[in-house]
Amino acid sequence: MNETPLQIQDEEILTKKEEEIKYILNSIEQIIPHHGTFIALIYNPISGGGEILPSDSISISAFLEGLQVDKATTLLHGPGGDFTEALLIALLFRKKFTKYKTLVSSVCGSSLNLIALKSDGLIRLKDSTITQIDPCFVYEEEIYRAIEHLRDDNQAIKDKANEVFHYAKDQLIALIKEKPSLFDHEKVDFEFFDWENIVELMMQQERHDSEVKSSEIHLIPFKLEFTDDAELKNNCEKLIQKVTDYLIVTGRRFFIGTTQTIEINKHNPQITEKGNLLFCP
Repeated sequence: MNETPLQIQDEEILTKKEEEIKYILNSIEQIIPHHGTFIALIYNPISGGGEILPSDSISISAFLEGLQVDKATTLLHGPGGDFTEALLIALLFRKKFTKYKTLVSSVCGSSLNLIALKSDGLIRLKDSTITQIDPCFVYEEEIYRAIEHLRDDNQAIKDKANEVFHYAKDQLIALIKEKPSLFDHEKVDFEFFDWENIVELMMQQERHDSEVKSSEIHLIPFKLEFTDDAELKNNCEKLIQKVTDYLIVTGRRFFIGTTQTIEINKHNPQITEKGNLLFCP
């Protein structure tokens, strides 16, 4: 079947958008050359609520398998999503790279922070937001935030909330105690109560209300770098805007891309290959 002029025009527009994204990716990598290959993971704020969903790790695993590099910096942007799936993605990054840092230029929310927690360092741009880790669960087709319902009047909801909360807490403690991680194990001699206090700061159980709050990361012994590099911030803003626009136009949920030439696992039908960019459903 021959393509119509409209289809050709649409394809040309998308190709142009992809080239613009590749150009910005390259521009950012030029700013941070000593931090390794630059990778961006950006979620569509509209499709699927902008959240990590079960099976996202399959697409990301195939993408990472195609990379022939062992050092990277990953830009994270999104509101979070499925806790267990985010944990799998974090472990994929840790397994793939001998060293990787994460970069937050705008918003890194809830379970998306798990990827940062397994990294070797966090680069945070001025005015960026890192929110509390806020696990959710589904009960009778409704989504509930576990921390908000630990004392719910409905016993079934209360029990589920406590189950999800304690599972997330245990997983967090296990994740950050293992080396390497975002914590400065070489400088801080952590005791059990230290881990408990750190997880409390990240989840903010006692200060929880109906709004997701910014995590008090200045009180946590992260390997953290603050930067107010105007050029880096401008390029990250452009990248997020261009990628978000592309995702909305095409109805896709998330994007992962790099400047590197990659060989994609062809056996995964959920992945659409766009040169060295992947726009996943």
